[in-house]
Amino acid sequence: MKRNPVSVRMGTVAVLSAAFMLLVQSSAAAEGARSALKLCAYVLIPSLFPYMVISSLIVSFGCAEMLGCLLSPLCRLLHLPRDAAGAILLGALCGFPVGAKTACELYTDGRLTRTQTERLIAVANNTGPAFVIEVVGAHCWGSRGFGLTVYAVQILSALVIGAVYARVHKDPAEDSEACSAPRRLLPPKDVLTRIAEAVSSAAFSVLTVCGFVVFFAVSLTLLARLFAEASWILPPVASAAEFTSGVTYSAKIGGAFGAFLSGFSVGWSGISVFAQCKVFTSPIGVRLAPAAICKALQGIITGTAAALYFRFVYQPSASVSTVLPVADSPMPFVLAEVELLVLFCLLPTLFSRGRSSIAS
Repeated sequence: MKRNPVSVRMGTVAVLSAAFMLLVQSSAAAEGARSALKLCAYVLIPSLFPYMVISSLIVSFGCAEMLGCLLSPLCRLLHLPRDAAGAILLGALCGFPVGAKTACELYTDGRLTRTQTERLIAVANNTGPAFVIEVVGAHCWGSRGFGLTVYAVQILSALVIGAVYARVHKDPAEDSEACSAPRRLLPPKDVLTRIAEAVSSAAFSVLTVCGFVVFFAVSLTLLARLFAEASWILPPVASAAEFTSGVTYSAKIGGAFGAFLSGFSVGWSGISVFAQCKVFTSPIGVRLAPAAICKALQGIITGTAAALYFRFVYQPSASVSTVLPVADSPMPFVLAEVELLVLFCLLPTLFSRGRSSIAS
């Protein structure tokens, strides 16, 4: 007996159509792949790889517990254990899929239940400030204020939606302060082994992310050729599929609707990001449906805020370009993110040492 014959047939037709388009528009597909690879080489890999290594080391060395001391009120608001603080912080500063990856590592380490992990992914999987403020705001819309507004609303809406969702779907048996799941007793590892595992895991994750980015870039390039006479279709489709392409196409539209689509692209994150997260969630059986619901609401809220900002506040202060910058990365924001990560990792240690010295 065949399983899901309709979906199988539709998938077969889609694959054959894509293969035909690749043959007919091979030069356009190659150009889309080259542009996506440049974006990966100059923007995604430099900004994602170090943070993915750091996220693995934070979980491996137990820094998540120290971060929980600083962000425990926020964790209580979200009905999550203190260990979730590291994923929330990394998701807000480093961009997706670092937050989702960290949440899955916490679950694998026995620090979160499956329900808590699903809620944490919905809260911690956000676009980093470097991309939103510098690329979306300054480069695509000519206003860092626009980018700062979109980023701030994105983070605040994620926390508010996460808090509401936690109260609606909270398991009464869950303890918000400590994970009810037993910690997995793993053999002790030396420092070099922890670093080697973190680097190799981050390298695989970054390559996977780049693969999805290239795939969706080629798909949207072919779609642009297919619907050349109906260009209005591309911005909404790109905003739903892949956030970098969505921001690019929405900036070409301009106006309040284009601003809404830009904000929606940032808040929703795109099918591409959900596919990237699936690489981490599928092996451990964690669902992405709760995150999809929360991110859809987050996209609508962020898009509405972006449209209102454009309507009442927006004043471009720099030249606008719809071509994503790949020749240089926003180093001031990258350095600021690194400094914040180091600061949040060191403060709990310094605080505990200070208390010990005072007690002695």
